Amino acid sequence: MNVLKTLLNTVSKCKHCNSTDCFDVLEETNSRRGLTTSLVFICKSCGCSSSSKTSYISENGYDINTILVYGMRCIGNGKCAVRTLCAVMNLSPPPAKFERLNSSLCRALSSACSKSMLKAIEGAVSRNDNSRDITVALDGTWQKRGHTSINGVITATSLDTGKVIDFQCLCKYCFICKNKSNDCKDCQKKLTDTMLEWKVKVKFECFSVLFPRGTFVMQNILRMATRKIFLKNQRVKSV
Repeated sequence: MNVLKTLLNTVSKCKHCNSTDCFDVLEETNSRRGLTTSLVFICKSCGCSSSSKTSYISENGYDINTILVYGMRCIGNGKCAVRTLCAVMNLSPPPAKFERLNSSLCRALSSACSKSMLKAIEGAVSRNDNSRDITVALDGTWQKRGHTSINGVITATSLDTGKVIDFQCLCKYCFICKNKSNDCKDCQKKLTDTMLEWKVKVKFECFSVLFPRGTFVMQNILRMATRKIFLKNQRVKSV
């Protein structure tokens, strides 16, 4: 705050009384919304004041709070970690509605992801003489080390361009039916407990993209790959 006050008094003058070196900068502590706050600029000569927010606002909230949540998600941390970070750096507490910002970020990233993969598909098709029979490589990974992770993803990458053209998330946990004895209609669990090896790494010589974002084709490939691993594990058990 003192740095801002010194800089303002050095380069500015009051538009009402033309006085210089007369500004005082205060913070409205009741106006804090996460990392954003409201600053009041007061001229000590004529008493005129003006206020401004420290961040722009959009339909999803203040930009600085959205960037904070996005940055923490990019490094794999969440609400508890951002609280610690703000406390150590002597910043304002993070936004209380952390999950709401997660939801808005998820929608924006999903939209950008779909558009990017559509462009990647069209680019791969154009490099393949406008044929939609393109060669891809499939690779799988999980969220954290070890076989205890419940979240994973498998991606299809074009061999011609090196860009991701589709992906499918894998999960061994369902938030909907976790407390229910019966099966839910839209279960998010795509891998069963009998699947001992679920980091799927398969390569196919040809992957036919019938429509942009051939997700249903990806799901069929996943069924074949996971069934192959399951049958292999069953044979190992029988031996």
